[in-house]
Amino acid sequence: MAEHTPLPDRDASYLDQIERGALDLNTSIADVLRLCVALGGRAKSQHLRDWALKELNGYELDDELPPYRIVNASLYMDNTNRAGLNRIPQQIAPAMLPKEVRADIGEEMHLRQKIVVLEAEARKAQAQDEHLTYTFSQSAMVANLMTTRGWEKGEIPQRQMVSAIYWRVSPAELLGVVDHVRTVLTQLVAELVATMPTGQEVPSAAQADRAVNIVVNGGDGHQFVL
Repeated sequence: MAEHTPLPDRDASYLDQIERGALDLNTSIADVLRLCVALGGRAKSQHLRDWALKELNGYELDDELPPYRIVNASLYMDNTNRAGLNRIPQQIAPAMLPKEVRADIGEEMHLRQKIVVLEAEARKAQAQDEHLTYTFSQSAMVANLMTTRGWEKGEIPQRQMVSAIYWRVSPAELLGVVDHVRTVLTQLVAELVATMPTGQEVPSAAQADRAVNIVVNGGDGHQFVL
């Protein structure tokens, strides 16, 4: 289903536009997040702007991810011959990894991509009835280490090798993140409307910051992790 951008409604408040866009599955999630950035500017809320911009632009390595961006992922390794042919994928448990990296590589994945990239990758894989695969920074080193130790212990024939270690993720996991962001946007509007006096169209910085902390971070309205 093609996405469309709703025409601006000069008579609708930012909150009304955000709610309407979040509830309309044909409206681009990025367009709704841009409205959030604009609302954060009007409200002078750094926390609302930061959250919406991180969803739009992606999260940096030193950013703390919201819990909904950590998803289940299966660990796989590919066994091939030394020429890299005859690939045999095999699901593995973290316990099969070298002990030096077990603490850092588990069966979950941290999604730092732009929200539109996540959605595009998921929908493409879903249309092709495929899972998504992602490597990590140490994957080549881990594969080489498993190969060398497998040869030494006689667990891997000398004619074979571990050619790759990666995560395999269902497209549904990524689409679940996109859907969760839509829900968060709807909850943000509901939280703000519940705390704003009748007739107030733009929240204060305190009201917007509190809503972000409660809805995005699961806080009590006082502490921030963004």
